[in-house]
Parts: sequence; C-alpha cells; structure tokens
Amino acid sequence: MDYYNRLIRYRKYDLPMSWRLLDDHGSDVFHNLSIDEALAKTYRHSENTLNTLRFWESDKAVVIGRFQCVHKEVNLEYCKKNKISVARRFTGGGAVFHDLGNLNYSLRLHQSHDYVPRGLKELYETFI
Repeated sequence: MDYYNRLIRYRKYDLPMSWRLLDDHGSDVFHNLSIDEALAKTYRHSENTLNTLRFWESDKAVVIGRFQCVHKEVNLEYCKKNKISVARRFTGGGAVFHDLGNLNYSLRLHQSHDYVPRGLKELYETFI
C-alpha cells in the first residue's frame, strides 16, 4: 500500500483511499475465476465498494477468453492426458497457461472515483 500511495501522490492525486487486499492461497482455477467474476459483478454501482487487489495462483490450467473457441485454441486431448484443466474466464482476451509459481493479480476499481484512470493505457501506467 505504501508504494501505491506514493504513486498516487506523484500523479498529483491526493484523495483518501480504502483498499482491500486479498491474498488467496487456493489453487483451483475454477474457484479462482469465480472469485474474480464475483468481485467484478458485486456492488458495481455502489460508491462504497472497496477497491480490491487480489493475488492468486492456480494449478496447471489453460484459461481461455470469453469469446474464444476452445477447439481452436486448446489441444484438449493433450490437456486430458496431462491432467491440465481447461477453463473459460468471463472476460475477453487470449488463451493463457497457468501453473503454480505463476502469480496472477486481479484489480477491481470503482470507476466513479476521480483517481481511477479512464483509459486502458493510463490504467496500466498507473498500476503496473
């Protein structure tokens, strides 16, 4: 949190912020994706919603985006033989491979606050 507060001040924002940090130790990909979806959809119109940063890992899995065709993106036979789970996230994007040691993060921001960047590029520049 200290790093982020310094970053916000550097960007000339001086607002009180409340954050929730979730460090999830579960490794089931389906559980992790469902938590992300629930965080994104819960209280989306409430201004009292805490901004949330969540860290998580998953066992071996291929995760595809919402609009991808699993048969075009994933070798299902290989995944079955090697006990690699295949899951679909509720957001778009490409196919990615997950495994323990690959740290994932989820960032949920309340968009009505002035300090939340509006564009994707500015969002990445601010938080990554």
